[in-house]
Amino acid sequence: MSYSVAVFNVCPFFVSGVQWENECSYETATVAEFQDWLMEQCQPGNPLQAYERNKHWCYADYKYMANLFATKPHILKVFLHCVVEIIA
Repeated sequence: MSYSVAVFNVCPFFVSGVQWENECSYETATVAEFQDWLMEQCQPGNPLQAYERNKHWCYADYKYMANLFATKPHILKVFLHCVVEIIA
């Protein structure tokens, strides 16, 4: 899973007014690169390295879930079950 690739939306924390999704940056990265960014331990070549962790938020769209969890479908199943429980 750590080498699965997704497009991550990266947006600044502080903006004046409404922040629209199309005003965010889009970066293709692996889950491992995203994790490194979260831990502020980016290696050279990490596409998220250009975004300071304390000034940006970042997420992968839900449409990448099936791809990200392709090798661990049981984790996706549990996650989706939790989401359904929260919504219900």
